[in-house]
Amino acid sequence: MDWSALSPDLKPFEHLWDHIQLMLNRQQPRPTTAAELSVADQSVWASIPMGFINRLINSRSMYRRFMAVINANGGHTCY
Repeated sequence: MDWSALSPDLKPFEHLWDHIQLMLNRQQPRPTTAAELSVADQSVWASIPMGFINRLINSRSMYRRFMAVINANGGHTCY
């Protein structure tokens, strides 16, 4: 599906990044080197269930966002 590049809320991975950042911020002890951060990143990625990603894509919220963009002819929406 084509959509406006000016509609970042139509990108479910933005919410995935938020989740990853939250999980990284909860890491104890916190990574202090680039190597430790790389290991933590890989650990967080591996721990994300596919069901979580599917819910981001298939949520009612995403449907409403798509409809809002369609109704606005690709223009600004409240999202």
